[in-house]
Amino acid sequence: MRPSITTFCIISLACARGDVRQESQQLPRADSVVERPASTSGPASEFRIRHIEAHLIFEDGGLSDDVIGPHPWVLWNTIIGEGDATDRETGAHHPSEATLVHVVLTGPPNRTLPGAKVRLVVTGLWGPSDAVIDAALPRLDSSGSRSGPPTQSVTLPGLGRGVSTHVMEGALASFDSTGTQLVPFRLDGTGCERIGLTAQLITDRVLDSLHAEIPFECGE
Repeated sequence: MRPSITTFCIISLACARGDVRQESQQLPRADSVVERPASTSGPASEFRIRHIEAHLIFEDGGLSDDVIGPHPWVLWNTIIGEGDATDRETGAHHPSEATLVHVVLTGPPNRTLPGAKVRLVVTGLWGPSDAVIDAALPRLDSSGSRSGPPTQSVTLPGLGRGVSTHVMEGALASFDSTGTQLVPFRLDGTGCERIGLTAQLITDRVLDSLHAEIPFECGE
């Protein structure tokens, strides 16, 4: 059984210990992906994105260990507490439909980067999306007679349900005495679709960028 961890109290989440277990050999594994584009140069390059962490938020309020690495989890049917969300010793299921992402940054100790923020582009979240419908909107010519097709495609923003892309931003605070800080983001609607995470450290330009993926899957 993997050791549980005690997590920081961040946003409105309670600190808790997340039960975890060893990798199941019967379940499929899709490896997490972590990629860093070519780094930028210049005086601000001492401020960097070190890595991205992702922790399952369980229904009971507890948090898992980092599911991306260095020991990626089996994220199979986590919405019903299967895969590594099941405790091997007790058989207890820990369902999760939300994930806490930490973008971990490094910089000079006790320094700030004025005007800086962290942008997180998230792909694969299940939730509100644009809906496209065929609406009866006949066109009329100058004589008042109908012309053109009897229906037209109309996009209704946010009225559909499906996989979509979200852009989130968080402010950068002062770095602590170790030169580290965490910027947290809560993602709701996770558990079945593979999630892409692209974190960017931004001032008036992109100073650093890092991509990671969380290989959620669902099936029978």
